[in-house]
Amino acid sequence: MDREIVLVTGGARGIGEAIVKRVASHRRIVIFTYNKSEEKAGLVSGDLNDMGYENYYYELDVSSPENVEKVVQEIGDRFKDIHVLINNAGIARDNPLYLLSDEEWNDVISTNLSGVFYMCRAVSRYMTRNRSGKIINISSVTAATGARGQSNYSAAKGGIESLTRTMAIELSPKNIIVNCVAPGVIESDMSEELMKYHGDEVLARILMNRTGKPAEVAAVVNFLISEDASYINGQVINVDGGMMWQI
Repeated sequence: MDREIVLVTGGARGIGEAIVKRVASHRRIVIFTYNKSEEKAGLVSGDLNDMGYENYYYELDVSSPENVEKVVQEIGDRFKDIHVLINNAGIARDNPLYLLSDEEWNDVISTNLSGVFYMCRAVSRYMTRNRSGKIINISSVTAATGARGQSNYSAAKGGIESLTRTMAIELSPKNIIVNCVAPGVIESDMSEELMKYHGDEVLARILMNRTGKPAEVAAVVNFLISEDASYINGQVINVDGGMMWQI
């Protein structure tokens, strides 16, 4: 195939949906995954079909290494290559540290951090074989700032950023570029409750005095996988409107 094959995890809603649509608009073949939102995935795929963009979607639980290996193998067998991987799938299970359960901790770490590792491990085999590839991991500004009630989420996102740097070191000799995008407060189901109860406080700490839009994150991701970003590697790019303090 003469078009890039782009794989996006968690592409059925929110930032993931925006990434899928932005990447597809550049005539790439887009494959995206969903976990529990099959109906929404079908709607996203339908939108892309209506616009004439070739796309495919798969059910995937990124927290399961067996499921990851199976789905990536299916994609690899079908398309023979995966040029770009965008790790967006993630969940939140917020609670103060002293109330955080083992299940809430493990669910978030397994999905948000281990899931990125499982995906990178599986997909990098194709990229190293072809000595070419780009990986973008979606982190969060909470990796650097922390956030009340999000010790599990912040720890996972911090791990993603460290993993990104290490992978860049390991994979650069194979001509594989690895970067990370760290959104701030972006309009989504995940941020809706935060803004409902703490909106004024949050906006006061964002220089642009507004929340971000999923499309604004997608635009940065699209830039990083383009040739215009060919000399950017091992970096964390914040997309946060100038969020200066801890939430």
